[in-house]
Amino acid sequence: MSDIGGKQNATNEHSLRDFIIEVPWLRSVEVGETGFRFLRVDVVEANEDAPIKLIDAAFVYRDIPYLGSFESNDERLNKIWITGAYTVHLNMQNYLWDGIKRDRLV
Repeated sequence: MSDIGGKQNATNEHSLRDFIIEVPWLRSVEVGETGFRFLRVDVVEANEDAPIKLIDAAFVYRDIPYLGSFESNDERLNKIWITGAYTVHLNMQNYLWDGIKRDRLV
């Protein structure tokens, strides 16, 4: 949620994260292709209202097979591996991301 170029070093280099769009009245618009935890909507015109009825997020999931496996006698270690494999899977949708919320392509 930091501004571009601020102390947090936010950029638009690999995935647009800070941009202005025209939102049509009584119509939906789909923007962005990135992972996020928070969404910030700013109205850029002074003295304007933005009666937002709904904001939806689309979950893109590429159904690809897991080619490797891991199993040990430690159930916690097995769960850690499954979580890691799922995280890598989520980072392999249309592109291979270094980290979905870091927006850095490998």
